[in-house]
Amino acid sequence: MKDLKSNITTSDVVVGTTIIDRQGYESLTISLDVEDATTVKLEHGDDSGLSDAAEVGADFIIGQLVFATADGSPCTIGYNGNKRYVRPSYVSLVAGTAASITSDNSFAVSDLTGKTLIITATGLGAQTVTFGTATTALLAAEDINDQVVGLHASVVATDIVITTDAVGSLQTIALAGTATDLTWEAVVVGTGTNLTAGKGTAILGHPHLAPVDQS
Repeated sequence: MKDLKSNITTSDVVVGTTIIDRQGYESLTISLDVEDATTVKLEHGDDSGLSDAAEVGADFIIGQLVFATADGSPCTIGYNGNKRYVRPSYVSLVAGTAASITSDNSFAVSDLTGKTLIITATGLGAQTVTFGTATTALLAAEDINDQVVGLHASVVATDIVITTDAVGSLQTIALAGTATDLTWEAVVVGTGTNLTAGKGTAILGHPHLAPVDQS
């Protein structure tokens, strides 16, 4: 008889944020608490920050990525690829809009170089962006995208827009930091169905199950 209990490790997962390290383990199952119909994707790579992230193909996924549950039932996904790091993310939720915030003044690179923007969004905590020597609003948005998870920045006309990946009426954004020359309009909070269950559990299994001593 094999001892399964002593040969698995579990850890908490925040969808869109947690990067799971598979080193020393052979199997990975992700159990997500999904309260609304949604589509999930897995990304994997060999870099600890997933700078080389690629979407996991169907050949390396056990189970499905589209869930129609609306009762908070756990939804499980197995991964059998060969990359060390894996991150689950939401692709879409049936109803709801994201939170966003838009800059309300002209972009001035001299005002931003070396300064920080601290972005706090629902369920993500504070994330600090340090601006480099960007020469355009687009490059400043790239600085943000390179240093945050669960959010994304874009440029509309000459304005920087920061948007949450998650949707729902609980979603909001708050800003702080030393980049005070870049000012912002009032935040537009999310609407509709809340993504309140953006968490789950990663279950990692060792390559070989140890036998149980039955003597």
